[in-house]
Amino acid sequence: MPQRQQVKDTPLLVVALIAYLLMSFGAWLRIGPASPGDAIPGICLPSPAEWDIIPIWSWGINTLIVILLTVGTIIYGRYYNSIKGARNVLAIVFPVMTASDPYLMVSLGTPTLLCAASLTIWWILGSTFRSENATQPVFVVATIIALGAMIQYAFLILIPVTIVNLIALKVCRWREIGAFFIGLGAPYWVGIGLGLLPLDSFHLPTPHNLFLANLEPGDTVPVLIGAGFAMLTGILVGLNSMIKLYAGNSCVLALNLTIGVTGIGSLVAIFLDYTNLEAYLTTLYLTVAVQIANLFGLWRIPRPRLVLSLFGLLYIVLYILTIAT
Repeated sequence: MPQRQQVKDTPLLVVALIAYLLMSFGAWLRIGPASPGDAIPGICLPSPAEWDIIPIWSWGINTLIVILLTVGTIIYGRYYNSIKGARNVLAIVFPVMTASDPYLMVSLGTPTLLCAASLTIWWILGSTFRSENATQPVFVVATIIALGAMIQYAFLILIPVTIVNLIALKVCRWREIGAFFIGLGAPYWVGIGLGLLPLDSFHLPTPHNLFLANLEPGDTVPVLIGAGFAMLTGILVGLNSMIKLYAGNSCVLALNLTIGVTGIGSLVAIFLDYTNLEAYLTTLYLTVAVQIANLFGLWRIPRPRLVLSLFGLLYIVLYILTIAT
């Protein structure tokens, strides 16, 4: 294995952070406090778009959470030694990719919350690899998913993702499956039992897949280009990284598989639930950023600063095109 490549370009990191903050605030000024498309209701509770939060505070909280997601993922990778080298890469790539879609930044909404739930689940499941009894963490993970689905059905994609990840972590046994489904139902049982969730408040989701959706021109095109490039990059880079990781520690491989499966789940959800596209993009971008960080850590990339600069510039251009329309 070649020597790990370290990208410790502090000026580039500072530029990326400044660009992220400017892009985020510019999105709020240009689009306004409400994020279109995030008013889709959850199973039984109002969506984040309907929460009574002062608009500027909603934008600020969302912007801060994206930064915390970046830091949290870096700490996660360091704690479990699962994201190999080049830790600055993730901090440079993820915020700029996320801010390239202004609709992800204008207010606290499902995209950021779903991504936060995904990272939390990675942390909880990180210590369960080949555990003899993982019922308690699996129950907690299922409860997080159930609570999220109450406010937006996009969280339901984490159900199949988590089941596959339990298989990857070698803890998919009958008792863990039982704990998982009990955890999914527990918040609803408690809510209904206490009278907090009237039965007439429940709604079934109505997703519309990409092939039946009516694509609209304009600001949709740069967003789709950014998402499509991220998808292609994530798949190609992820496959290359797995070649290296497969020959290494099995726990590290399993933890990276959980991230990869989450990204694949987001990708599939985008196709099956195209009208709710924005909900899955932040999670997709985080998983792709992890794959790119692994690429720089496991392979020797010529002129890494230039490659990162061009990658970030692409998403800044897509942001400008979206804002300008």
